Amino acid sequence: MRQIVANDVTEVMCFEPGERPVFRLTFSNGDKLVVKAEINTQAGHASKSIPLAGAMMRQVSPTLEVEVLDNNEFLALRTLALDAARFRPLEHADAARAYLELYTSPEAKPLNVYVKMPFLTNISDASKITPVLMLLKLKRPPALFSFGKIVAVDQFNGNNDRFNAMGELVNDGNLLFELSPNGNITPVGLDFFQAQGDAANLLERPPEPQVLDRQRRLVNVLWGGHNLENENNIRFFAERAIESLNQYFASKNRYIINFLGPDEVLEFVNGMKAGIRDLKFFLSRRGGLPEGVKVRMLRLNWPYNENVPARPQAAAPYR
Repeated sequence: MRQIVANDVTEVMCFEPGERPVFRLTFSNGDKLVVKAEINTQAGHASKSIPLAGAMMRQVSPTLEVEVLDNNEFLALRTLALDAARFRPLEHADAARAYLELYTSPEAKPLNVYVKMPFLTNISDASKITPVLMLLKLKRPPALFSFGKIVAVDQFNGNNDRFNAMGELVNDGNLLFELSPNGNITPVGLDFFQAQGDAANLLERPPEPQVLDRQRRLVNVLWGGHNLENENNIRFFAERAIESLNQYFASKNRYIINFLGPDEVLEFVNGMKAGIRDLKFFLSRRGGLPEGVKVRMLRLNWPYNENVPARPQAAAPYR
């Protein structure tokens, strides 16, 4: 991914100034990157968890790339924050510039992790399309198959901000997809990291289930890895996820009658299985995994090869 150099950036646009620290940078050759600040939690794991979680998500969502900004790139952002002339649209330039200045201040730097990703065009989410039309798009293969792959990686990574570990839709704005010219949707695995989620810490072992009801049944699970353990768990989770989607669409339009059914559950199940297969293959060939990932693999009885060398932390010098 290209390096961020302030002099090469011609335009800065802030998405929802004052709401989310997300900026789009346009370069002199027309390239675009998205830069966002993620909260660095008390455990301080985000700078290492985000790249690894992103690499795992890329196995099922190939257009996804993510890198943590180095110090020079952070300073480039700080330089951009001092130049209101590069901000668009003009009516929001002052607010956007002030927002970037706030998020690149010396006080903010230790509280956040700054990452960059390619800018994907024609991205939308379930909240921005009518429920009936969204249902029709989800019924077209391979939409739910692709969502199933993404959600399987979410469950392993502890991202409960799309579907939680109980299979409940949490955030329709995180059902993200690219719209194609023919009207179909291609799900993408953006927003793959839950900054303040306990289970998203890939450096430490995932949290144990903590809450039981009077019948000693789990009613709150922080890490959803158990959903990937076997065929029954996969299907049970998929059924709950599809049921939750149907409840969501019903809440948006009470006249809907053509909900997602058994065929869509099967499509989601097959997607989860494919996601599990791709993730297992990726992890089995990657050395130097942190303890939190190895514990997850152990609990799922996934193979881990201790003899694979760890990946270098920095690029090898050019010779």
